[in-house]
Amino acid sequence: MSSNPESRITERPNPAKRGDVPIRRLSLAAEAALAGGAALLLYLATLQRGLSLPDSAVVMEAMQRPVLSAFACNHTLSNLIGWLVCRLLPFGTLAWRCNMVSALYGAVAVALFYALARRLGASRPLAALCTASLAVSHGVWWHATVVENYLLSAIFFLACGLLLTPAPAAPPGGWTRRRCFTLGFLAGLSLLNHLQNGLLLVGCLLAPGRRGGWRAAGAVLAGVLTGAAPYLGLAVWEVASGRAGAQPLTWLFGGGGFGAAMFRYAHGGGVGEWARLLVWNHPGPFLVAVIAGLVWTLTPAAKRFAPLWRLVWVVIIGNSLFFLGYATWDRFSFFLAVWVAADVAAAGWLAACERYRPVVTRRVVLPLLALGVALAPIFYTWQTRRLVETGHASWLARPWLPVVETYRYRFDLASMLLDPVRRDRSAIEEFLRCALAAVPPGAVWVDDGSTYDQAIWLQRKEGLRPDVEVLLLSHPLIPQRGEDAHALAMRCQWERTPRRWFVVTDQGTAATFMGHLRPFGWQTRVFPVGQDRQLLELVRVAPP
Repeated sequence: MSSNPESRITERPNPAKRGDVPIRRLSLAAEAALAGGAALLLYLATLQRGLSLPDSAVVMEAMQRPVLSAFACNHTLSNLIGWLVCRLLPFGTLAWRCNMVSALYGAVAVALFYALARRLGASRPLAALCTASLAVSHGVWWHATVVENYLLSAIFFLACGLLLTPAPAAPPGGWTRRRCFTLGFLAGLSLLNHLQNGLLLVGCLLAPGRRGGWRAAGAVLAGVLTGAAPYLGLAVWEVASGRAGAQPLTWLFGGGGFGAAMFRYAHGGGVGEWARLLVWNHPGPFLVAVIAGLVWTLTPAAKRFAPLWRLVWVVIIGNSLFFLGYATWDRFSFFLAVWVAADVAAAGWLAACERYRPVVTRRVVLPLLALGVALAPIFYTWQTRRLVETGHASWLARPWLPVVETYRYRFDLASMLLDPVRRDRSAIEEFLRCALAAVPPGAVWVDDGSTYDQAIWLQRKEGLRPDVEVLLLSHPLIPQRGEDAHALAMRCQWERTPRRWFVVTDQGTAATFMGHLRPFGWQTRVFPVGQDRQLLELVRVAPP
């Protein structure tokens, strides 16, 4: 055995003596596949089986056509993959198959992370526990069990990270044209999934550094242009054809009205919110490794993997600075890339610790990591149940307390967003089915966007209550969709053949809509739909 601590986990065992039975070791690809397969079993066991969030319903619908567009809120590559998976899987409901796409993303991301941890020098047990810590973190687990596109972006990041990480036996550097071109190609292609990956593209361009030279930079740039060609082609076609509207830049980069939600930083620049999200995603001992790993990447001890750390820091700093000022309810999704990048740094630091302190790592670190993995699902379920059932919120769950109150008589949105183990327990879909079954024939359903896309999905895909007219109130962030509140109120007021009108809430855009009706004597009354759930019915009070 070599005295060099770095070689202890990478060197091959001595050839077997005559008469010994040779031990067959798995290749790195096979080990990674096993890690991904184990994660897939976890994600399938906790997979959302039906409808859930409005964004999920939009993605599910986009996967069926599929929708190909450079619009900022569209995710063409994920739509194409979802379209393919939904047609190849021979079993499951359509909604289940759409959610299954995210489980596949999760399995691939876990496999790539395991391979990257091994490339960083981690032993099999350490790499497995680092990977398990990533797999049960809130961001990865949640996005792997609900139809979404963000894990696909994480896959691109991890694949680029692998290209930037030399094998243990390889010398540092080695910037071949093929590797640089592939790196750029993946970064460019990732734009077809989400514009957030522009930071991944910048990181890949900067990763080779000065040692890469102009030849490496040129190969990366050529790969970027090739990979980004589908996205650029879509953008040019939609602008030239007029599909991008009168403000094409806003349409392409701001998603319509979402620019109004940008650059709205909380007091202190949102550092407290960043810390809260960091702890929520790493509630166990792995959090220490994440913080220490980020510091370690800045030291000379980590210089062997300097290109990888340059990419990691571009992704972390760029996404954090921008999305801390992005005031939307689903902001935690945009930080998935940040936490995955931070977890890579943690794996690198732990691998370095293992090289120089193998006994401490084996006896102390590995048991602590295993304990954190085992307790993570208990932690998320306990925190969420405590918030929803008692109204007591810890520092970590406090921002979601208003969500509990707002949706109390419809469904459990807080659990859907916070608990990757049980989520809403199908409460959203049950509410929709109960409410649609309860409203009278020919009713009008006015929605603030919280259940509109799901209700339309049930009408189109299952033929459920097609007689009910489901209308969406326009929101300032998405002005191109829905009905103007005043115009819809006047339609209700002057309808020739009066119908029964219902609203799902009395807040937000629905409050504006009802405010236009009150001068005409309209009020709301509770309309029970079963199981302590309710809608609000609009009724016109007779003048005194």
